[in-house]
Amino acid sequence: MSLGFCAIDFETANSRRGSACYVRMTRVHGGAVLVEESFLMWPHSSLGRFSLGNIAVRGITPDMLHAAGAPCWVKPNAFSVVFTQEFRHLSSRIRHALT
Repeated sequence: MSLGFCAIDFETANSRRGSACYVRMTRVHGGAVLVEESFLMWPHSSLGRFSLGNIAVRGITPDMLHAAGAPCWVKPNAFSVVFTQEFRHLSSRIRHALT
């Protein structure tokens, strides 16, 4: 039996856990990467601005989000809606890769 898993990595704009500005999802099966997806996002405005420390560690800047046309969250729960859509897309690609 081959081991399979999905890894999800979040990067944040500042020290607040909810300030996600980047997500990468990777599906691995039998030691091989099957599918990788990543996207940038603006954290909800209530979660503060980018901190210089996080920019230094992660290398993700507000200019990068502007250039990428990253979506802005107008409601704090909007991330869960987009994440669910992206996860469904990733799941579909995983099923296709396994067949």
